[in-house]
Amino acid sequence: MPRIRTIKPEFWSDEKLATVSEATLLVAIGLLNLADDEGYFNANPKLIDAFIFPLRESSMSTHGAISELSNIGYIEVFKCLKNEKDIGLVKNFLTHQVISRPTASKLAPIVDLSSSSVITHGVTTDSSQTERKGKEQGKEQGKEREGKGTCILSPKVDVNLFIADEIFQYWVNAMNKGSRTSLTALRKSKINSRLKAGYPSHEIKQAIDNVAKDEFLVAGGHTDIEMICRSDTNLEKYRDAVKMSSSDIKNAKRQQSIEDFSNEGGYDGQF
Repeated sequence: MPRIRTIKPEFWSDEKLATVSEATLLVAIGLLNLADDEGYFNANPKLIDAFIFPLRESSMSTHGAISELSNIGYIEVFKCLKNEKDIGLVKNFLTHQVISRPTASKLAPIVDLSSSSVITHGVTTDSSQTERKGKEQGKEQGKEREGKGTCILSPKVDVNLFIADEIFQYWVNAMNKGSRTSLTALRKSKINSRLKAGYPSHEIKQAIDNVAKDEFLVAGGHTDIEMICRSDTNLEKYRDAVKMSSSDIKNAKRQQSIEDFSNEGGYDGQF
């Protein structure tokens, strides 16, 4: 059920939020309404999309918005080991929201997320056994456990892994690639490297669009997503619509050859 929330004036001048797209900023506000009284929400992009844009077809990527908000620390995303659902948490939620009669979260974990005792990949720790006993005691106490969360969460999910596939598909469509074009390990690695470096998905997509419009790059076959995301310098050049000269492309290819050779153990950093 949607909830009335407060947007403080400092929200609009937050320097981290200023780095995300306007569409992502709208999602950040929508998550405040979607989150329960402890700041937790179901992080399924389709559900978020349906909640925030119930009467219109969204032109943005909710996957991308989640990735951007996670990268700047606005939210965290965890995996519920009980049902494999992704659970989101708006960080510092209770710091900014004053709730007079809060309802206990049904999504909140039954273990401390900051503790090393969190169960991961189905492995039971000593602390998890303690939690099980606590849960059994809760059943005996009846109403004391009613309405409280029962989901055991694994450590944070790397949301960048969700968006790499989407960016790749965006590139495939923009470059009119065939269905046989695959997301190789190298391509995925370069995309994830740029995401982890702090570049939001919409900037990578902007770079893709600019490359697709550059006749020189298209004619020369210099449009691979791996090359676009090869380095911060490359991505920023394409994103900012700075056309790369033939010498720039040759230098980029030479640098990649050195990196590949080094990764194979054939280059020690000296000539």
